[in-house]
Amino acid sequence: MDEKMNGFWEPWQEELRKKHSLFCPKGWYGFSCGPGWKDLIDRAFAKMKAAGWSGVIHQVKEKFGTLRMYVEGDGEVPISEIIAEAVVESTKTCEGCGAPGVPRNSTYWMHTHCDKCEEEYLARNGLLK
Repeated sequence: MDEKMNGFWEPWQEELRKKHSLFCPKGWYGFSCGPGWKDLIDRAFAKMKAAGWSGVIHQVKEKFGTLRMYVEGDGEVPISEIIAEAVVESTKTCEGCGAPGVPRNSTYWMHTHCDKCEEEYLARNGLLK
């Protein structure tokens, strides 16, 4: 399936769509997370495809500073285990750039950033002290 998916698509997300033959059904959301998680999402998709996953995604996003993956078959083993591994990895990976990061609650929003991306985030939001 090489049709355009729903949701907000950046070039890195489109690259993953093509690489893993992803499909997002009408009415779902697609991606809403930063490019720093591209590699860990890529690895998770590869493992899920190897386990027989269809490639149908509903939403891949950040929530409470960690990755969330809602996909067809996400309640089934081993898909759920692969997603759980990716969630744990996201707590140690900067969502902005992919460097080592830590969960932070510097504003109203939880996120996982490295020191550099956190400083840029605070500056962008007028919160740098």
